[in-house]
Amino acid sequence: MVKFLINRPVAVIMSFVAIIMLGIVSAGKLPVSLMPDIDIPEITVAISRPDNSAREIENSIVSILRRNLLQVPGLDDIEYESSNGTAL
Repeated sequence: MVKFLINRPVAVIMSFVAIIMLGIVSAGKLPVSLMPDIDIPEITVAISRPDNSAREIENSIVSILRRNLLQVPGLDDIEYESSNGTAL
């Protein structure tokens, strides 16, 4: 097969040109959107309070935020993690 390709360089070049042309035509038909409709399955909320302990952040901010987020329709689960000065 290699000998066949070496002996027929015009056929090889024409094949490559045909493949490139098909690629260009196909690329022109691909749908492109600046803002595609996607469904992101999660959201992250970061809370930073450097002067508070993990317990204070959880009691004063996370619990209120959790109660309010539970009212969002379609929200299945809420997970959080608190540490000194931050909560996610």
